[in-house]
Amino acid sequence: MVSIQVHKFGGACTGSKRALKQICKHIVVSEKPCIIAVSAAAGVTDFLKKTVTTVLMHKVAIPEVIKTLKHRHFELLPDNSTKETINALNTQFSQLERLLFGISYTEELTARTQDLILTFGERLISIIIKEHLRQQNIDVDIVDPTKLIVTDGVHGDAMAQLEKTENKTQKTLKPLLQGEKVIIVPGFYGISEKNHAVTVLGRSGTDYTATVLGYALEAKKIIIWKDVKGFMSADPRIVPHAHNIPQLSYEEAAELAHFGAKILHPLAVLPAQLKRIPIEIRHFYQPNISTIIRTNNENKENNVIKSVSYLKDLAVLKIYAAMGGHTRGLLAKLAISMENAEINVLSIATSQTCIAFLMKKEMVQRAVNSIKELHPRLIDSWQVEDDFALICVVGDGLGKIPGIASRVFNAVARVHVNVELISAGASHSAYHFTVKNTKLPQALRAVHDEFFSQRN
Repeated sequence: MVSIQVHKFGGACTGSKRALKQICKHIVVSEKPCIIAVSAAAGVTDFLKKTVTTVLMHKVAIPEVIKTLKHRHFELLPDNSTKETINALNTQFSQLERLLFGISYTEELTARTQDLILTFGERLISIIIKEHLRQQNIDVDIVDPTKLIVTDGVHGDAMAQLEKTENKTQKTLKPLLQGEKVIIVPGFYGISEKNHAVTVLGRSGTDYTATVLGYALEAKKIIIWKDVKGFMSADPRIVPHAHNIPQLSYEEAAELAHFGAKILHPLAVLPAQLKRIPIEIRHFYQPNISTIIRTNNENKENNVIKSVSYLKDLAVLKIYAAMGGHTRGLLAKLAISMENAEINVLSIATSQTCIAFLMKKEMVQRAVNSIKELHPRLIDSWQVEDDFALICVVGDGLGKIPGIASRVFNAVARVHVNVELISAGASHSAYHFTVKNTKLPQALRAVHDEFFSQRN
């Protein structure tokens, strides 16, 4: 069986000629055959997202949009690019222009059309990277991810159907991966199994593309190239003396990805974990700095805590029911109401008379509207508090080691920060608790210093 590596290059790695030349340097010396999953050049997806709204409201001239995008991308091309490459780019620009005029004429923007438009950044940069690699005499082709990745069809934040994707990828991609071949796969999107519509995989979705393809091909390794020093012990903007974490378990990385560390797409860990494929987060310009994610070994460090992450601008919806603890199915009914309103609940805390749901602040009004039908039959009242941050303390085995929780909460108490909601015990790798947004920096630094001060 041919050993495959999957490389992922994000927007910061594709946004300038200098960066594109650096990609070539990495791929020239990498093991081959290999796959590279690529994100749109920095800022392009945000530009497209803003464009669809302004086009719908007739607040922008479509030719000006295309002109801006052409300038952005043609300046990334290497000198002496082939006519074939230029024609391929112009074909994509023409398709995008037709889609934008369609929105303008019909005055309608569907989720399906928006997802399709948002993929053009990845389509365009793939053509440009192919030209850069071709000029390095690398045997390179592009394969559209709609031929590989099958999704559940949820627009804006789709999930890959792993078994179906594996079957498709094995048939389509495996035969191409021979010799010194390099295959570019535009990241961030796949195709719905239900209606064959293009669906995007959510923010940082190219991470997910890379690990899904790694799963499908049973890759030797997945290398995620970033312009940061891998996972850190805390956000260095708040904790300046935070340090790189050389190694994490899959469970630790998944907790950090879900709760604030914006290094990986929240779903990116699972496909690799299922087949025990190592993920390496590697610094784009300093490749000796990295974080390796793999199965945890038994040689634990003396300090089990690996990192302290956070989410800001959250809200708590507290639902009061005097007989809540004796009302069968109440939590299930509330959960169904939240699901119907498309609310992503981050954490739940319960007592006999109150159930508290933690969520992003922008979702709380939808959540309130979703539960009103249960009042007054099942619930008595509700209360919203919308100025919270969630702190996540991560480390394999922390739930089994006496005294860890005491150290966490004593550290917070010493800086006079009140802890609101606590979630512990569900995971052996993480504690979560909330504080007021304004108290986040003090609490984060206090917990970090409690466990890492001796290292600094």
